[in-house]
Amino acid sequence: MKSISRFLFLAIGLPVFMVAQSNNVQSAWRALQDYETSKKEGQPDYSYLQKAKEKIDLAREHADTKDKPKTLTYTSKIYYALFIYNWEQEKKKLSATLTNKSQIVDEAYGNVDIKEFEIAGEAMEKVMLSEEKQSEKPYTMELLPIAMNMFSEMQNLAIGRFKVKKYEESMDLFDQTYQGFKLAGKKDTLLIENAMLSAERASQFDKVIEFGKTMKDDKVATAETYNKIHFAYLGKKDTANAEAALKDGIAIFPNDKGLILNFINICLQQRKEAAAMDYIEKAIEKDPKNCALYVVRGNVFDNQANPKSLKTGKDTTKPANFNELMLKAERAYLKAVECDPNSFDSNFNLGAVYNNWGNWYSQSGTPSSDNDKKAKEYWNNSILFLEKCVQLRSDDKNVVKNLIRIYRMADKTEKATAATAKQKAGDPNPIELSPTLNDDIKKFIGSKIK
Repeated sequence: MKSISRFLFLAIGLPVFMVAQSNNVQSAWRALQDYETSKKEGQPDYSYLQKAKEKIDLAREHADTKDKPKTLTYTSKIYYALFIYNWEQEKKKLSATLTNKSQIVDEAYGNVDIKEFEIAGEAMEKVMLSEEKQSEKPYTMELLPIAMNMFSEMQNLAIGRFKVKKYEESMDLFDQTYQGFKLAGKKDTLLIENAMLSAERASQFDKVIEFGKTMKDDKVATAETYNKIHFAYLGKKDTANAEAALKDGIAIFPNDKGLILNFINICLQQRKEAAAMDYIEKAIEKDPKNCALYVVRGNVFDNQANPKSLKTGKDTTKPANFNELMLKAERAYLKAVECDPNSFDSNFNLGAVYNNWGNWYSQSGTPSSDNDKKAKEYWNNSILFLEKCVQLRSDDKNVVKNLIRIYRMADKTEKATAATAKQKAGDPNPIELSPTLNDDIKKFIGSKIK
């Protein structure tokens, strides 16, 4: 008798339970409708949305209903509504401290939990896959408006995550949105570029390279794509592939200054001066008024004239063609100053060249009046451009220190003494500059560059 009663209980209990699960889906649907009605009326009642979640969760947890298209459809709708509700609550919270509406919206997207958004998306994907091969797709069509909204929300979430510096999350969201647009037949390059930028900010170098490959495969790569790939490889300490990326980029974008300058830097780091100089000359041809290019050219000759030990970093023996190399460095730096008279780097490098040249004459061979005269001539030239550096950056203590030293070497003892006294007295401007300094420099450069 006991076993029969148990059998009868199971026999009638199973269909009753299945009906209960079906009722949960219906109850969830009704609660969602009530919530949407209250929202349209301007008084959203969150209790309806909570009830809808409770009921649909029961249906989601049961094996008989969890994979039914109807259950999945209402799961997607309810959880998307929960995501939007949470985002709106986040906006309200931010409104207490922020006034800029755009900032509030962006930060709300940056801070809102996306768990509900992900559940809604997963349920939607299952519905669409289940109806993929069917001629009629009722649930897919029902979800289509939400799918379009969610697609836009992904882009908003990506931007929001980026703005609050959640770069790894923004990286994935930008990438997913790009892939979605690509499936729809549109390649939105800004999305994949933003994915790459997010990966760069997150120091996810492998991801930067991966997104770069995507851009190359999709034929949307720009010169900046190759620059970013190169920097990613440098981040991985892979100089060979960094150099290869730049070469690939230059082959496609031969006139891009950024690619050329980065290639020059890599060549210089590897002591490939000849290759670097070749690209410097090409870059100058394309941009003859670019002060930075002349500075780099001067650096190459300057480093060749004044070599340093790789181990100690100290000066080593000067090359036999020291004067020839210094003359080339001088000309390059003069051209840099001519292109931009207020470039601190150009003026400082030129001042340093004249200082080193004067030191070389002062220390080379047997002391002579000719060498002494030549040394002082170069030190005076150095003073001219280092004083310009003081004019540009009066608080640069290193320049002031060097100037006082060179004043003494050039027999400008009064200037050295006055500057030292002012320095000890706490004067923030211990160097007294000539009112004709800029004109003097202009005349000097004019006499050198003809």
